[in-house]
Amino acid sequence: MNFNKLIWAILGALFMGTKGFLDDGHLDVFETLTTISLALGALETWLVPNTELLATAKTWVHAGLAGMGLLIMALPGGVTGSEWYDVAILIGTTAGVWAIPNQVKGTPTGVVVRG
Repeated sequence: MNFNKLIWAILGALFMGTKGFLDDGHLDVFETLTTISLALGALETWLVPNTELLATAKTWVHAGLAGMGLLIMALPGGVTGSEWYDVAILIGTTAGVWAIPNQVKGTPTGVVVRG
């Protein structure tokens, strides 16, 4: 089993929670919901199977959850200067889930297959 994408998604959730806490010393309701949204994104990154048919499913589902987290923050009063950093974290996390390759499934090292 490969965990590259899962690790990146978990790091995004941790960065979001840490950034929210460092802003003012606590997590408010919106920051907590955003962090939970990213944590759920990490869970779906692990759960959605790696198949050719669903090659981009992780990216789209993760982007949707990240966008939902951003919407939770932006609805009360628009996007503030500090929240632009949140936008960058959300985009970076989603881009990482898309860009970081899973381990190539193939012939184990040391085995020669002749056809």
